Amino acid sequence: MHYLKINDSDKKKIGYLIHLYRTQQFKHLSQNSFLLNEYNEPICTRQTLSKIEQGVIIKNDSIYEELLKKVNLKFNTDYCIEEFLPTSIFSDLLNACDYYNLEKLISISESYIKQLNPFKEYIFFHEYYECFKWIYTYYSSFELPTLQSTEYIILLKNIINSNLYEVMMDLVFKKRTISGIYDFSYFDFKNSNSMINRGNHMMILYNQSKLSEMLDYCQDLEEEYSSKNNYIRLLDIYSLKGFAFSNTEKEKFEKLVSQINHTVEAHNSNIPEIKISQLLKNIGLQAFRIDMYDIAIIILNNI
Repeated sequence: MHYLKINDSDKKKIGYLIHLYRTQQFKHLSQNSFLLNEYNEPICTRQTLSKIEQGVIIKNDSIYEELLKKVNLKFNTDYCIEEFLPTSIFSDLLNACDYYNLEKLISISESYIKQLNPFKEYIFFHEYYECFKWIYTYYSSFELPTLQSTEYIILLKNIINSNLYEVMMDLVFKKRTISGIYDFSYFDFKNSNSMINRGNHMMILYNQSKLSEMLDYCQDLEEEYSSKNNYIRLLDIYSLKGFAFSNTEKEKFEKLVSQINHTVEAHNSNIPEIKISQLLKNIGLQAFRIDMYDIAIIILNNI
């Protein structure tokens, strides 16, 4: 049988992904069962599998190809993923996420789902295909990945483009926050390149009741978002400040409501309707919670 030639850098990543798929999607198979090929012959020893999964390079290419078959994937020597995905597309995608450009997010992800679909059975192509599917699904219908899928996404950190990983981690954050899971120690949102993930860092501070630290960070980001005319993320800041002020200072909360109304009126055409309604709902409910009923009714009536 003729086996494909796989370069060492790809072997390292393939080993990592074999471990990921084996332990996540094929955990029903024992290691011994996993190491039998279609003819019930051993592919390699358990020790060799362990080395491969740790990134140790094994010269025998056939072992990699047989292990990929066990996770229902193949290796493509005719094309490399970089030929399909120019680096610029990922910076465009992150920028669209930062500015909540739904049209662009949907357009980019839909385009690459179509382009990658014929290659989704190949390693590396498969992972990007799955990521674009999750992005399209969320921004077209607001359906988040499953919790099990978020574990998979987290483990793609050293496999996919770093900007794409930032976009994917925003989906992970949304899903896990909804599910009440606040352990984000594996990802440094504060030092992220994207506005949205630094906003996620502030939500973590809020959930940890670090209101003073959160408000200091809010101030820095508020100035940055204003200077970049990113009114969408500015509304996210206002939403978090609303939560903080409703717990501490009602007078500041009232001033914040006025600031929100001014921003929404002045930049309504630049902000997706869903972001405005999300913010107003949050602020309105906070106003009700602290007995500011007049303000709450006015805000909620504007949704």
